[in-house]
Amino acid sequence: MSAAGDVCDVEYSLAEEQDFQQVLNICSRYDYGGLDYMATKFHRWLQESGRVVFIARMNNRVVALESALLVDGGQTVILQGLRVVPDLRGHGIAGALQKHVTDYMCRRYPQVSAVRLSRGVQLSPQTLSKYRLVAKEVMNICSKDDYSGLDYMAASFHSWLQEPGRLVFIAKMKDRVVALESALLVDGGETVVFQGLRVTSDLRGHSIGGALQKHVTDYIRHHHPEVRTVRRSRGDQPSAQTLTKYRLTAKEAIVSLCCESTNLGPFITELRSKLLVQTNSRGPVTLNQQQADALILTDHVVSNLLPGQTMINNWEPLKPMEANLEVLHRRNLMWIADREVEPTAVSLCTPPYSVPYRHDALRININIFGQSLPSVCSVFLAQLEALLPSLHGYLIFLIFVHPELWPGLRQFCQNKADVSFFKDYWEVVFLEADF
Repeated sequence: MSAAGDVCDVEYSLAEEQDFQQVLNICSRYDYGGLDYMATKFHRWLQESGRVVFIARMNNRVVALESALLVDGGQTVILQGLRVVPDLRGHGIAGALQKHVTDYMCRRYPQVSAVRLSRGVQLSPQTLSKYRLVAKEVMNICSKDDYSGLDYMAASFHSWLQEPGRLVFIAKMKDRVVALESALLVDGGETVVFQGLRVTSDLRGHSIGGALQKHVTDYIRHHHPEVRTVRRSRGDQPSAQTLTKYRLTAKEAIVSLCCESTNLGPFITELRSKLLVQTNSRGPVTLNQQQADALILTDHVVSNLLPGQTMINNWEPLKPMEANLEVLHRRNLMWIADREVEPTAVSLCTPPYSVPYRHDALRININIFGQSLPSVCSVFLAQLEALLPSLHGYLIFLIFVHPELWPGLRQFCQNKADVSFFKDYWEVVFLEADF
């Protein structure tokens, strides 16, 4: 370091209101393209619950600032606002301050299990190795053939790390990631949904999955004592032993289709001609977010349409309550009903996402609630029509319906447009137990 000093000479302390002017002095007017927010945020940050703001001093001069915000119920620290005075940048002060802040947070809040940061520049290889190398290791535990090539983990992992209320755990053996499980807090924090259990293929059958699930369960019990219920979903018939521990709350059957995107238009045309024979209704309506929120919580929909009075998005079961609407909002769903008032079918559709089945394969999930086959067919067709302009590549559709409607919807989907059935009868069951 230059004669200005050494990292050893730096003193760290919590920032105070009287430090404001010196903090502004470390922010160049040219930083962030002249869009630096520090002048407007500093005072609020000092008052914000769960946030600590540190400054670094050399010779009584403020030379750097960093803040740390506790999120995810205290399980995660977000580092924000790093600033270093221009004439001392590149001398290790930023790294030393971040280490001090991280060490402080881990000592004071031992429940912290993850650190997040965001960067407006290309991350260095060293930073990437610290914060995101685990993503590559996680992908290594997922076989291309798992879930018939439809594994969502590559598309979900990074967003899961950022999702409020979700904890993602990994298990390691000899520095190798061998398993993963996640837990999502829903129902206002009273329920945990376990999702995403993965175990590396060469270690399956060695109780690693069970041991990881026990660890996650114990962690939730210790850190979230308000949790009363646990939910899971699975794609096979639960054993008698499992049913002694869990209640079967809902079941959906899956009609699965696959095709090249160029065949979807002719398929829609063929389905439209069939539907005209079946029904003369006015046609489905696309719901905006406010309409969907109001409709999904009505007594009519909850009692008559939702399977087991459960809101289900893909394989994710949620109690129909206002606290869970934010979870659905994060999924960017397309909502379509056969009518806006007292519908006989309501559907939600996920955005397409890549899966390992083929290099250009996209998976699309459509959950349809209701037991009127013509109405279910109608909203399914409307979802396809809404998707058509944006789709490309190889398409795989999973349509979740009441099991009694599976034969009728499958017959409706018989076609001459080269759209094939991906799998035969397939169902997902939803289990719940007291925690």
